[in-house]
Amino acid sequence: LFTNAAFAKEKSKSVVELIPERKAESLLGTTLRKGCPVKREDLRSVRVPYLNENGEKKEGLLIVHKKVTADIILIFDEILRQGFVIHKIAPASYFDGRDDQLMKYNITSAFNCRLMTGGIGFSNHSYGTTIDINPLWNPYVKGKKVLPPEGKPFARKREKLLQVGVLKKGDRVVKLFKELGWTWGGDWKSLKDYQHFEKKINLDVVD
Repeated sequence: LFTNAAFAKEKSKSVVELIPERKAESLLGTTLRKGCPVKREDLRSVRVPYLNENGEKKEGLLIVHKKVTADIILIFDEILRQGFVIHKIAPASYFDGRDDQLMKYNITSAFNCRLMTGGIGFSNHSYGTTIDINPLWNPYVKGKKVLPPEGKPFARKREKLLQVGVLKKGDRVVKLFKELGWTWGGDWKSLKDYQHFEKKINLDVVD
């Protein structure tokens, strides 16, 4: 992992919190619906630091499954250390769970109980074990289809892109996710989902 003894002794800059019922509406909004595969009690809010493209240190909120909070803390503390740029981090409820708007406005988000793109089953975002990072700069590409459409300039010849916050094969952020057992959509064969990281966990095992 991209850690060392000195960093290991530092206090994490991220904060994990339960989602009490009184805060559920503001944090989850329409992203947690009846029939979703997880419950509010399974989710956590994680306040993480990040650096935006103006060089400003900001703080954003991610909603994730409780079983991946340790990964999220490590990853985002390390991302900040590396100076990797993120446009904005917010819960998917920021746009009422509308994935098209989250991508268009480049919102990094995680939990969102919705259907998979182009499918009928639950998206992996519905489990809180998936995160999309800078989705405008790291679009979903399948043939000629690019989502969001505004992301077309970032869909091709990605190794030559100079835009900050772009995820590329072999870069340190991608490697960090993989070393913690996450899968990157940029490695997929039938399509490329450059924004997408997911982790398979056993939700039936009680901690």
